[in-house]
Amino acid sequence: MIQDLQARLNSAENKLKHLEDVDKQLEEIHRKRQVEMTTTAREMERTYESRLQEQLQAMRAEFDARLNRNRRDIDETYKNKLNEANEARQQMNQAREEVARMRLRIHELEKTGGGYESRIEALNKKIADLESQLRFIRDDYDVRLSQRDKRILELQGEIDRLLNEYQDLFDLKVQLDTELKAYQNLLEGEESRLNISQQSSPATSPSAAGDRALSVSFADSGYRRAVKRKRFIASDDSLYYRNTAKTYKTTSNSDCDIEIEEHDTDGKFIKLCNKGDETISIGQWAIKSVASDKETVYKFHTRQTMKPGDTITVWSAESGERHVPPSQLVMKNQHWPAGDRVKTTLVDADGNEMATRESVAELQFGHFMSDDGHDPDQRCALM
Repeated sequence: MIQDLQARLNSAENKLKHLEDVDKQLEEIHRKRQVEMTTTAREMERTYESRLQEQLQAMRAEFDARLNRNRRDIDETYKNKLNEANEARQQMNQAREEVARMRLRIHELEKTGGGYESRIEALNKKIADLESQLRFIRDDYDVRLSQRDKRILELQGEIDRLLNEYQDLFDLKVQLDTELKAYQNLLEGEESRLNISQQSSPATSPSAAGDRALSVSFADSGYRRAVKRKRFIASDDSLYYRNTAKTYKTTSNSDCDIEIEEHDTDGKFIKLCNKGDETISIGQWAIKSVASDKETVYKFHTRQTMKPGDTITVWSAESGERHVPPSQLVMKNQHWPAGDRVKTTLVDADGNEMATRESVAELQFGHFMSDDGHDPDQRCALM
């Protein structure tokens, strides 16, 4: 009887040792899994710390809860095994059931680890997508840089054209000065021959008149651009000035609640306004402006909307304005064209014209007269 009890006790101790080995194996598995998870979590934190912090905390809390629950189960099992040491057969059956339960738990943990691996694979795919987007952004930057260089070349050509025009005007001024000087010498010679005293004033001298004949002034406004040119004519004791002024005649039309409220004829900006009572999505819509054989197209992003009463002003790249979306937009490396005939069109995503605005330059003629030395700009009669 004692030997039988002793054998049972030894068997129970062996089983207890076996359970302790199983516990050590579980602890080792837990330690390895925890090390693997810690390494993976650090790598994920370095890459996606801002996005995955909450998910990692939730996963850690769940894993700790499961681990504590397993420890409590194992502690209860140990207590039951010690209390049932005298019931060897029943203890053996319970030990087998416990081992089977542990194996199932290990299988679940391995399955959970496989889920982590699939999640890591998904994160790697996201990294590849972000790298693809980065390449697209770099390509877009290269295109914009090329457009900027092209615009610089166009501006250089425009500067050369303006310099040529300036040189032509300067040559004309020199020619007029020479003719006026010859005419003055001829008058002085005739006056000397006829013994007539010359009376002149700075306001009526041919030299001063020649200088004023080439004077040019510009008057800009939001709706028109005017250019005045004065021409000097001398007759006896009176001075006459001819004048031409350039203004713009503007027409507009809209098939929707959004109207092209204003477009600057100098190519600074274009302004849209929603005159309706509903919010309108203008994603993928575009503004096209044509002037002086040049066309500029600006396309809105896909989520652009205009609420009732909203206005959107699209400025040229070098306008000096700040980019404050959604109401103040500044183009990158693009400029609205300027000229004597400016046409602006608003088209939807399908290319249908929704609104138009056109400004055409017109010339107005007039004359100025001064016979008492006063400023001729104070006397104007349009013809």
